[in-house]
Amino acid sequence: MAQCSTLLSAKVKGGIISLINSGAISPSELIELGKTFNHGGLDSFQEIEALSPHLRELVRETFRNAVRWCFLSLIPWSVLSFTLTLFLSNIEDADRRIHQSTAAVPEEKTGAQPNSESTGIE
Repeated sequence: MAQCSTLLSAKVKGGIISLINSGAISPSELIELGKTFNHGGLDSFQEIEALSPHLRELVRETFRNAVRWCFLSLIPWSVLSFTLTLFLSNIEDADRRIHQSTAAVPEEKTGAQPNSESTGIE
């Protein structure tokens, strides 16, 4: 989660800066974007929806690209975890083994007779 959060933040910030440098955002939209960042940034859908239509589409596309990179950054972790699971072996559960060995004791040795109270059958 920390990796995705950091990457998302960096990609959105870099994308907005590249839009400003390329001139895709007009000066009036830049002022509008500045006001949004002064009120807390683009942290909610309501803040993005309040932007002008052109600016809103640019910000959405920037977020789409950033989310795409977040998912791509998880691919190496998925490959690593899958590869490591191939080398896992069964680990014996000592408590389960003890429970099974006590349950496997024949009733003739214990002298107990099955009845409806011990088996739960009525």
